[in-house]
Amino acid sequence: MRLGRWRAGMLPGADWAIRGLRAGWCRGLSGRREWRGVGLLAIQRFTALVIGLASLAGGSSLWAEKSESWLEVRSPHFVLVSNGSAKMGRRVALQFEMIRAVFRNTFPKARVDPAQLPIILAVKDEESLKALLPAFWEQKGGIHPEGYFLGGQAKQYVALRTDTSVDPKYYSPNYNPYQTIYHEYIHLLVNLNYRWLPLWLSEGLAELYGSTRIMESRVDLGRPMEYHLELFRRQRLLPLPILFAVDYASPYYNQEHQATVFYAESWALTHFLILGEGGKHSQKLVAYIALLNNDVNPTEAATQAFGDLKKLGNRLDLYLRGLTMPSVQVKQPVEVVEDNFAVRALSPAESATVRGDFHVYNRRLADGRALLEEALRLKPNYAPAHESMGFLHFREGKKEEAARFFDEAVKLDSRNYLAHYFHALLVLEQNPSGEVPEGVVHDLKRTIELNPDFPSAYLSLASVYGTRGQNLEEARGLAAKAINLEPGNLQGHLVLAHILLRQERPAEAAKICRRVLAATKTAEERAGAESLLSDAQQYSDYQAEMKQRAEEARATAEEEARIAERMERERAARKKLAWEDLRRVEPVEPTTDTTEPSAGGMQVTVEGKVIEVSCTVKGALRLTLACPIYNLELQAANYHQVKLVAAEGNPPDGFNLCRQLKGLQAKITHKAGGADAGEIVSIELRK
Repeated sequence: MRLGRWRAGMLPGADWAIRGLRAGWCRGLSGRREWRGVGLLAIQRFTALVIGLASLAGGSSLWAEKSESWLEVRSPHFVLVSNGSAKMGRRVALQFEMIRAVFRNTFPKARVDPAQLPIILAVKDEESLKALLPAFWEQKGGIHPEGYFLGGQAKQYVALRTDTSVDPKYYSPNYNPYQTIYHEYIHLLVNLNYRWLPLWLSEGLAELYGSTRIMESRVDLGRPMEYHLELFRRQRLLPLPILFAVDYASPYYNQEHQATVFYAESWALTHFLILGEGGKHSQKLVAYIALLNNDVNPTEAATQAFGDLKKLGNRLDLYLRGLTMPSVQVKQPVEVVEDNFAVRALSPAESATVRGDFHVYNRRLADGRALLEEALRLKPNYAPAHESMGFLHFREGKKEEAARFFDEAVKLDSRNYLAHYFHALLVLEQNPSGEVPEGVVHDLKRTIELNPDFPSAYLSLASVYGTRGQNLEEARGLAAKAINLEPGNLQGHLVLAHILLRQERPAEAAKICRRVLAATKTAEERAGAESLLSDAQQYSDYQAEMKQRAEEARATAEEEARIAERMERERAARKKLAWEDLRRVEPVEPTTDTTEPSAGGMQVTVEGKVIEVSCTVKGALRLTLACPIYNLELQAANYHQVKLVAAEGNPPDGFNLCRQLKGLQAKITHKAGGADAGEIVSIELRK
């Protein structure tokens, strides 16, 4: 029986990592243009499709003049790279620290930091942003974004311009130019904390926190979103059961007009549950999430947590039609002081490496190559440039070149955890037979040692052990650790299910697969979960069949034991009856041609039908004689010494006791009492 799809060269975790890195993931990008209020929102929620189209276009990113300077700003939780002023860089870094603090304030136990600090490319003007995101300017009539969020398993990038102004022709006074970036950043934080949230709540949280207004020393959370409210003046709310049932395949998510309604109502309901009516519903939302984590159906969970959904819908409608909507102010965290953010000037090689790496992650490989080659020309021994160049070759499928750059990155900086990790993935891809070189385990363990918060390394190492069928308990712990670090990464759950299947625990594996199916976003994710669920169910059926067979075999053995016990009791009873009969039988005087009985013994003659006969090669004979009221078992140590006679003369010539006696009537004389009891003396064949 096959325990899961551990195919040669296809590690469930590592293969996911390889495919994800090659594909150029963009996490949390909803992929649609939205009409908001009376104008078109100038920031689109960009999709991986757009990124894929962008990779087909040409163009160079070596746009910066040699005299242009770049600087780095480090706040406690972000790294910012800018070609603008230090003051503006610190201000943008502070804004991201504040949006992080707002989320942390609402969810104090939430994990709010990924394995690597997000990198913000904050450029001074539209021309600078065009150099980072040329695809949007290459498309005739395309939208020119003010900001962009690029997520992935290894790094998260933000690209934005700092000179954004509000154009009253398109935007309301409350418009936040970085709203989409904040929206996608909140998706990242949700992914770090929740295995799965219903789509309405995931998007509702992102919309609510994405609309946050950041002031000089405070943050306003929950300010009304005018374009959503304008929509509600023209259109009725969706019934809440429909809202709760929307998933990634729903037209309410994928068709532009319906999606606009879905986003607006998701924001409105989330706003009401967290901030509405003095925040008294916030604990109901906590209870709702807890029910979801216990695999309760979203609509049923909503009914249990919120009560009558029709009444909730009516209250939401009244809430939206009220004169005011509440908002809360969050003060700047005391530990976040803008003036304390470290600022340093970047060398041309450093700035080229950061921008080149961004292009590589964004699949603008030609642009990335130009910048990285320039970085290595300026600073040949710069480890991050070697790492980025290795990743570029990795994406191009040039394995030998990638390995050379990763090796060099490790030599130059042994603490470069991503170089160790990418090198391990590269070696895995170079061994399609499924054999895992020991060096891969070393690289992955070193990655974990250097960055204990990097979930992909745990996941890949768990997959390696699962492929080998070794250290399965350790592999299960590694997969669980990866899930704990990033619950929203569905691949982690599938790797854990694979390992459980390897451990012959299909019921647990199937439960995980069903959870994943409820949260899948793509057809590929769904196909993987369904395939593994099928494996788990097949193995569970196999286990059930084996258990049934074992139970049937045990029942058969117990029945045979009962039959044997009954037969033994019956034999003992017959023996007892035989001895009672002996007391009533006259002793037979020995004749001159019989063997003398042993001292104190006697001989008894009985008559009946021989029903069983068996002989051994040494001449021993055993038979069963059916007497009128019992069966009697007798034996002869040597049947050649048994006297054989017939009722009328001698028995036929060549008569064989072993083969011919069974089924005949016979009168048998045997010894009774003593050690020779039951020993046959003579057999007289009767008619």
